[in-house]
Amino acid sequence: MTTAFALDDTWTSAALAGHGRALRVRLRPPSATWFKSAPTRVDITWRASWRDRLFHGGPSLATDARMIAFERTVANAVEATGDARLQIVDTGDGVRTWSFYARNPAALTDLVEAAVNARICPPLNVTMEEDPEWSADRVAREALVVPNTVSAPSARPAPARVPVLTDTAGQLTTM
Repeated sequence: MTTAFALDDTWTSAALAGHGRALRVRLRPPSATWFKSAPTRVDITWRASWRDRLFHGGPSLATDARMIAFERTVANAVEATGDARLQIVDTGDGVRTWSFYARNPAALTDLVEAAVNARICPPLNVTMEEDPEWSADRVAREALVVPNTVSAPSARPAPARVPVLTDTAGQLTTM
């Protein structure tokens, strides 16, 4: 039985800013079953082309569509077999990184290698690290800052300001 994960209903999404860059992050809810059985984190990184970064500031729409197709293909394949679970996706500065926690990291890396060899995607950077405490997931969750709730101001109308031209240079001021 093949199961497809839904990108929209079980993920936490956030935009983070800091360290001189903006970052979009998607996190999946933690799973006790996976936490106990998948101690290896495999990070797969796709860097958008210099042309995409120059003209679009990140992945172009076409590159983004290819990244999404790659993500769905790989994640569905390894999750259907129980070899790995996609846990974190972050995108920033034209770079998207997928962090999988794997029971069988070799199956995941073999699938990625096949995708690169078939030219489904450009060469990717793949790193593997033992992370039995899921520290990358914990750090990503701690970095998510929920904005404080701000009370709405009283319903008093603000004083009216009327724009007036004050000099011949066309400078606009308010009174």
